[in-house]
Amino acid sequence: MAEGWEDQTIYAFLTKYVTDNPDGKLFKDYLDKLTLYNATDQTITGISKAGFYTVLVPTKAAIEQAVASGLLPALNDVLLTDENQSKAYIFVMTHFLSGVVIPDDGTPRIDPGNYETLSMPTSLKITVPEWDLVSTRLYVNVAKQTDGTLKFTPRNYEVGTTVAVEGVNNGTVVRDVKKSNVMGPRAVIHAIDHALLFKINPKQ
Repeated sequence: MAEGWEDQTIYAFLTKYVTDNPDGKLFKDYLDKLTLYNATDQTITGISKAGFYTVLVPTKAAIEQAVASGLLPALNDVLLTDENQSKAYIFVMTHFLSGVVIPDDGTPRIDPGNYETLSMPTSLKITVPEWDLVSTRLYVNVAKQTDGTLKFTPRNYEVGTTVAVEGVNNGTVVRDVKKSNVMGPRAVIHAIDHALLFKINPKQ
């Protein structure tokens, strides 16, 4: 850990991370394109300066795959339409999991807490009038694979028995000294091999 890491902001931490790990830069480019960073108070919109976070950074290949699937706009197209901005915002905020700093420690259970599985809130709150959703929090399930690697899966949001918001993909930690288990201010960053996405389904 670098000296004085406790005083860094999440944004400064992420900036340092992508400097050391260029494969993660495209994720930060999406955050910057949405102008979520406020230089005045050094905060990211929706990210508490006092909170604890597990930050997931999809690899460049993972993001390009999401773009090719049509679930995420290309970076240069983010600001072209409101729909593109919404998709990009959902994508970015889904990858900030709040409340707990979870290391990829290779053990069979999730620590802290010794859990078999864990459901973590994202920093994403969505409003979808069609489904009567107002600032509704979405969640990601966390589990360990047989080799002890962390796996993250977006959790469907159901209205009654209907999936209103569908979790797409699951991401597994990419084990590399510069990519994962990178500790920062009340946070850890892990590279993951697939982008986590939520798709809003039309109401029938």
